[in-house]
Amino acid sequence: MKFLSPLVSVTIDDGWKSAYTYALPLLKKHHAKATFYVITGAFDEPHRLSRDQVRRLASIGHEIGAHTRNHLRLENVPSSREKRDQIVWCQDDLSDLGILAETFAYPYGEYDETYKRLIKEEGFTAARSVIRGYNDRTTDKFLLRVQGIRNTTSIEEMKGWVDEVRRNSLWLILMFHQIDYSNSNFATTPELFDEILSYINLHWVEIDVVKNIAHLLG
Repeated sequence: MKFLSPLVSVTIDDGWKSAYTYALPLLKKHHAKATFYVITGAFDEPHRLSRDQVRRLASIGHEIGAHTRNHLRLENVPSSREKRDQIVWCQDDLSDLGILAETFAYPYGEYDETYKRLIKEEGFTAARSVIRGYNDRTTDKFLLRVQGIRNTTSIEEMKGWVDEVRRNSLWLILMFHQIDYSNSNFATTPELFDEILSYINLHWVEIDVVKNIAHLLG
């Protein structure tokens, strides 16, 4: 089932400091809000967001989503207790900053049915995977699909994703990590980030945070 109009969410994972240094000014330039999925155990580490920066992002209308405390692979949290601890500790860390996380992103996109159940039980309204694709109103809101950006992703490819949701009134979730010049596997240059935001705005596609759009799903 389609949406009434095409939708885009910009998500930025792992709490890299570059999200504040480079991405934030460009989001402001384009009047866009993003969802930042943060690893709370990494706050204040070198090259990571500080607690004050996370608090600032939330205060100006960006969504802060949960990405666990320690970003462990699924095989390293085999029990329900270990999974729940990572979820709850992350919620508690954000609560200490005055932030209520409503949506969750699975570390490395890895999940099982237990993880999904725990996310629901702890009060999250949606969870983002790394399954490639687009979302419509029938998508499982605890397995939201994405288009992930790596350092090899071209602007033409990203524009193609936007065109697809424009044609079919779908929801595109863009998954970014570092917005910088590091050329690491998951890095995107500020210029490329700027260009895709410009393209989305040029074609009058609404950009909104994950928690707001997830409420539209059945």
